[in-house]
Amino acid sequence: MQKLHVHMQQASEHTMVKALLIDLYPSMEFVEKTKTYTHFTIDKADIIELPLESLYDLLVTDFEMRFTLVFHTIGANKLIGTAFKAHLNKLPSGTFSFEETLFHLYKLNPKSLEGIKHNLDALITQSDRTTLLAFGNANMKATNAAKRLFIHRNTMQYRLDHIQEVTGIDVKTFKGLFIIHALQTL
Repeated sequence: MQKLHVHMQQASEHTMVKALLIDLYPSMEFVEKTKTYTHFTIDKADIIELPLESLYDLLVTDFEMRFTLVFHTIGANKLIGTAFKAHLNKLPSGTFSFEETLFHLYKLNPKSLEGIKHNLDALITQSDRTTLLAFGNANMKATNAAKRLFIHRNTMQYRLDHIQEVTGIDVKTFKGLFIIHALQTL
């Protein structure tokens, strides 16, 4: 089972939300809970019954809450660091993947991601950087990037999957590839 980490920044505390979350996602484990911030993990299988976007709609409609929901894989924990939580309140209300969150934060203030950049530098190797550069230069076409690197297409896919596993950023999406490149150039 794969765990999905969810960060929820609420505009105000609502006492019934915790009980509702536990009912909706049986695998839920709280990592941190304050009056306006909740960090929890759920199994990816649980979101099949109620996707996080639907959870957002439910809470906005039924509880009239304004909040931001950010989800990411366990690999992103190594990248996030401590500053991530402080910047969630700068995001608009809604549900965001990790790549979307970093993209929004980068647009607001690139300097806010310096801690993440430092962690990224420690996580990815020169080989990963070469893979990302070739993938970007090949217009995000894995087959063309593999040809440029003289490797098999499956090897290219493995390398891209490895980068996502290590960083939590899906570099096969435009925002994911952009944010990795932007973080490297900060």
